[in-house]
Amino acid sequence: MTKVDGDKEIDMQLHEEVFKGLKLRVAVVKGKVAATLSTQSAEVRDLFQAQKHELHKALTEKGIDVSSIDVTMA
Repeated sequence: MTKVDGDKEIDMQLHEEVFKGLKLRVAVVKGKVAATLSTQSAEVRDLFQAQKHELHKALTEKGIDVSSIDVTMA
């Protein structure tokens, strides 16, 4: 976890067997969460792209202020 001017950021890379090497970056900037999911697999990208609104909703319901969730190809 890194910390800059009170903002926080964490990077994780999942094992190849799990979601084919998905990388997750979560940053908290001014109290709002921004998440970026990055993968080399179109299948994994499509899976998370299809569910990102549900993820946003679930985090919001838990009281987490989400500014963005992005799903990209690496």
